[in-house]
Amino acid sequence: MHSSNRSRSANYVSIHGYEVLHSEVVYLQAMLTHKDLKARRTIAGLNQDRADIIVAGVVVIDELMRFLTANRVLIKERGIREGLLIRAMKRLGLVAGGSTPPTWREAVKEFAHSCHVTRRTHCTSQRLSRRYWR
Repeated sequence: MHSSNRSRSANYVSIHGYEVLHSEVVYLQAMLTHKDLKARRTIAGLNQDRADIIVAGVVVIDELMRFLTANRVLIKERGIREGLLIRAMKRLGLVAGGSTPPTWREAVKEFAHSCHVTRRTHCTSQRLSRRYWR
């Protein structure tokens, strides 16, 4: 086990399911941007191995929330890699779960729902997406 993971596991509290307001994302982005890499590595709760990429990740979340006009985002503990692995394992019948993976549309709706997107915002985003992807 990596040393940062060892110290994390002793005091780790899951944030899975925690809702973050857009104003908190904006504050976090400003705070992280004004710290150098060494200072970001000392932030409690931040994986030291991710201190170099965390600003970019928060910028992506901020831009997505602005684009979707979402005021809240729901934190998921697992990342994209875990999701892709679980989906592949379900398709191969290696783990229990639905045999039919969600469609692209269902996945987008689930993400939008986790961001508390309104129906009006959803329709606007859908129109813009169709124009962009044609």
